Amino acid sequence: MSPNRGGWRIGVAAVAVMLAFAGGMSAVPAFASAASGGTGTLTGQVTQASDGAPVYVCANVLVYRGSTVVAHAMANDSTYQIAGLEPGSYSVLFTPNCTGPDLIGEWGDGTHGATQQTPTTIVAGSNMLNVALDPGAHITGTLTGSGAPINGIVTVVPLSPLLPGYAPRVGVSVGRIGSTPLPPGRYGLIFDGGPEWIAEDQNGVATTTPTSPPLVLGLSETTSVNIDLAPAGEISGTVRVVNADGTLSPMPDALVEYQNLDTPNEQSGLTRSGADGRYVIRGLNGRYQLEFEGPDESARILPEFLGGSRTADGAQIVEIRNNAVVGGKDVVLEVGGILGGWAKSVPTPGIGGRGYLNSFFTTFAFSRLDTSTGKYVRVDAPGPGEPINGDPYWGPLEPGTYRIVVDNVYWDGDPGAPGAKRYTFHGGVTGIVVGRDAVTDFGDLPLTTRYFDVSRASGADRFATSAAVSAATFAPGVPVAYLANGMTFPDALSGAAAAGAKNGPVLLTAASSIPAEISAELARLAPQRIVVLGGAGAVSDAVVAKAKTLTHGSVSRLSGADRYSTSAAISRATFATGVPVAYLANGMTFPDALSGAAAAAKLGGPVLLTATGALSAPVKAELSRLAPKKIVVLGGTGAVAEAVLRQARVYTHGTVTRASGADRYATSAALSAVTFASGVPVVYLADGLTFPDALSGAAAAGSRGGPVLLVEPGGIPEATADELIRLAPKKIVALGGTGALTDAVLDDARSVLSYVSAQTP
Repeated sequence: MSPNRGGWRIGVAAVAVMLAFAGGMSAVPAFASAASGGTGTLTGQVTQASDGAPVYVCANVLVYRGSTVVAHAMANDSTYQIAGLEPGSYSVLFTPNCTGPDLIGEWGDGTHGATQQTPTTIVAGSNMLNVALDPGAHITGTLTGSGAPINGIVTVVPLSPLLPGYAPRVGVSVGRIGSTPLPPGRYGLIFDGGPEWIAEDQNGVATTTPTSPPLVLGLSETTSVNIDLAPAGEISGTVRVVNADGTLSPMPDALVEYQNLDTPNEQSGLTRSGADGRYVIRGLNGRYQLEFEGPDESARILPEFLGGSRTADGAQIVEIRNNAVVGGKDVVLEVGGILGGWAKSVPTPGIGGRGYLNSFFTTFAFSRLDTSTGKYVRVDAPGPGEPINGDPYWGPLEPGTYRIVVDNVYWDGDPGAPGAKRYTFHGGVTGIVVGRDAVTDFGDLPLTTRYFDVSRASGADRFATSAAVSAATFAPGVPVAYLANGMTFPDALSGAAAAGAKNGPVLLTAASSIPAEISAELARLAPQRIVVLGGAGAVSDAVVAKAKTLTHGSVSRLSGADRYSTSAAISRATFATGVPVAYLANGMTFPDALSGAAAAAKLGGPVLLTATGALSAPVKAELSRLAPKKIVVLGGTGAVAEAVLRQARVYTHGTVTRASGADRYATSAALSAVTFASGVPVVYLADGLTFPDALSGAAAAGSRGGPVLLVEPGGIPEATADELIRLAPKKIVALGGTGALTDAVLDDARSVLSYVSAQTP
């Protein structure tokens, strides 16, 4: 084949594909030129069958041999000519390529199927083949959803073989159905209105696969199909608003937020109510929570969840399964009021007045009076918003009487710098009345300063920290001081409860000598007696000898064969029969017992160590002697098994309970919650991953009547923060240096106290 002939073939093929697409064909077979030296010529005219009118420009002629197109022409003036054909049998296809006439393609024998039934014979010389293109069939009708016109997608499924490359199309525009000219045959149609509607076929059956009978189309027929789709999982209702006179009116353009609780990232979204207040949400499947708001801020509408609750906790949940249609989910919204104003500091010695406070450092807490109890209850107040009369505003708020508490942070020095003190400007107002659809300006709130007592008790090492905790807690002349090995924890755990109960410290020592810081603290304390905890393997006789030089009283040792019998010995020497409580803690780990020691000292009971799965004989004997009014097991079943609880029940006529949480921090918070009331004088924070600092801190906490709460080295866990807020302590002490607890822990503690202070003016 010559290069020129090959180039011609590519050009014609490209034109054929372009024209085929223009005529509604999706594809054409591979193209080939006529055989070189062919002697047959095919000519003819293309007309319309309806009236014999010529078909100008709008017709393609494709000549097939088998499945391959060997020649092509366009009927520019309604006539065509194709030369160079080899004599033989061919299939000749005529297709319209313009959108004007409602014509469909046909074969040279006048048929409209997938193949030409009677071949066209080409002989040498001239061959005439005239065709009259027939008008196609049309599908019309309406597509609605619940009776209203909707748009959608119509999938056409030919059930009879069509002309090569023919792609019938049916479209929908604002509920009106229309199609391209369609060849006669059998069709299935699927009408899809999107996720909000259930798809149906031409028979109105809910399906994505056409059912029988099919839609049968004949030449030039117009068939009407009217389909009304059903909603796919629907929730509907009406939003109304309470007027000033108590009547109800529809709320147009109300915002409706719906959330799928099963799959929050799917089938969740926003819609708005119509002019009549009605809202409809379709395409749902699962459990849904609905929240309603006003159309904008100016409406001052109080947000509300379905069911009338102001919070998600009380929201009514609607479950939609199997395309259920749920109506009547109405809601009545109320109009709230607005509170406006700002805070202003007042002169304070050493600090002065700073005028209006920086909003970035200012927090407002709002509480509403519960008339049934006479108490103010904390509420969330949206805002602050854009100024009203020069002041920011909060709201909308439910009409009623309110208390406002304000906090503003102030540092005397660079934040976090050594010696810098953190203050808050603090104040508030009570009895502010918020009316319906009203703006209440509470004006300038004068604030005074408040210093939050958050400190650190620490030293160069665990021994120095132990001495520092003691020095900050105990005055000289304490009745007793306890010495315990600072490199292990078991003996000090039980000793801390005893020390707290006897109002004395636990001081950590080395096994064979007393560190200088501890000697100095003992000399300052001048204790009436000293008790060494543990056997000679834990604290040597040399330490005992040195201790005798640091007190005018006795020096004794409390010990046993192991950590369990030592804890029993400490209890026996400290607590009388009939104690209010006895605590059981795992003797192989320290976290649960650290907090337990402070609680035990507070309530006047011991901490006894136990193995995970069973009580030891010495501990059983001590429990029998103590006859406690109740027993509390510290930690979850991984720390102390249920078998231990069953064994413990024989030693008390009271309850045997467990204080535990999801982890060591939550366990510490849980124990504090059942032991200490709000308003404790002090809370000690200790690293939950190590034990030395907390050993001395537990005795101090027991003596001061506050708990030890465990925290992470870099911050306060949520469970601990929640308990701190409940406790509302007057002081917080972090145990250990920055290597144990970073400054971030102290910052978190100050934030907690700031939040607590904002709850009451």
